[in-house]
Amino acid sequence: QIVVADGVNENDLLQMVASLERASEHPLAAAIVAGAEECGVALAEVKEFASVTGKGVTGVIDGRRVAVGTSALLREEGIDAGAM
Repeated sequence: QIVVADGVNENDLLQMVASLERASEHPLAAAIVAGAEECGVALAEVKEFASVTGKGVTGVIDGRRVAVGTSALLREEGIDAGAM
């Protein structure tokens, strides 16, 4: 199940997350990518991919820095996830 914040498009979110997770070795990453493909979501090119052990993944998609992971990773990236 995907739960998005107000103003966030579910397919856009799934595309960003699955695009990042495609390069990840985490066991859940394959399920996320498969789910995106089942929904017909085209994956985007990721630049500057980095896996932060125990915290998540980061990268740049279409010029936007994207982070997927724990609240600690989001804080380190300067993202306020308080509403989530």
